[in-house]
Amino acid sequence: MSAGIVSFKTLGVDPPFDILDLGVGALLATAGGIDVRASYDLELKGSHTAHGGYVRASVAF
Repeated sequence: MSAGIVSFKTLGVDPPFDILDLGVGALLATAGGIDVRASYDLELKGSHTAHGGYVRASVAF
């Protein structure tokens, strides 16, 4: 018994050759125990652009 080679073709979007992913973040910490964090992300690939980010505040007690 011999093993055969199975091939298949999928249809879909071709992935872009180049991708750029940038991110930046900041932290503001106070002496009173309050922290504020912010983050932003940018992704560029082909004709696709994605943005993401958050702001978070916390209080230590």
